[in-house]
Amino acid sequence: MKVMNRKTTAFVSRAVMALAIGALAACSSTPEQPTPISERVEKRTCTFPKTKEEAPEWVCPWWTSDGDIMAVGNYGPSEAPYDFQVRMASLRARHTIAENLSVRFKGSTKGLIEAMGEGNGEAIDTFSQEVASQLSAMDLPGSRIHDAVNGPDGALYVLVGLDRKLAAEAVKRIARSSLGNRQAQWQALKAEKALQVLDKDVDREFGYTGASNGVAEGGQ
Repeated sequence: MKVMNRKTTAFVSRAVMALAIGALAACSSTPEQPTPISERVEKRTCTFPKTKEEAPEWVCPWWTSDGDIMAVGNYGPSEAPYDFQVRMASLRARHTIAENLSVRFKGSTKGLIEAMGEGNGEAIDTFSQEVASQLSAMDLPGSRIHDAVNGPDGALYVLVGLDRKLAAEAVKRIARSSLGNRQAQWQALKAEKALQVLDKDVDREFGYTGASNGVAEGGQ
């Protein structure tokens, strides 16, 4: 009996080992499924400045919009009438958008040097600075308030947006006017070529594909 028990024990041990090896082999043959990004990346929570209170995502600087060109302005805390606070906060937001247009315009003038020739580099730079300055001071007709919220301290946050088409057309209108004043410096043919290049570059910079000549006569 003792011999039988030893044999039985050895048989059972071998059987258990075989099952374990089989299970390991099965596991190793099954490809590991990647963890979805939504589970691996922790969702960012927006909070009002200097607090832990949750805020709309657009209040935070990392928020971006795929639609209109957006900016946030804030005002207060203040005991001034609400309408006044909205006006002041929206003015700050519009100023930020105007600065954005100015920077984007500077990024869209690189093709002008090719169109006008290297010798006109200094004049183009002056032209670029002039238009950028005008853009920074724009009233941004067509911009509108998308949302507004009060922070825990009473400060007002306002989200203002400007349609990309309106932005591109406004930039081209100002640029055309400024460049038209400089045709005495450049040959008329080259100036017209520069306008065509500028229109396309501005549309590309603002993510808008439209009729580039739509504002040739001054726009709306």
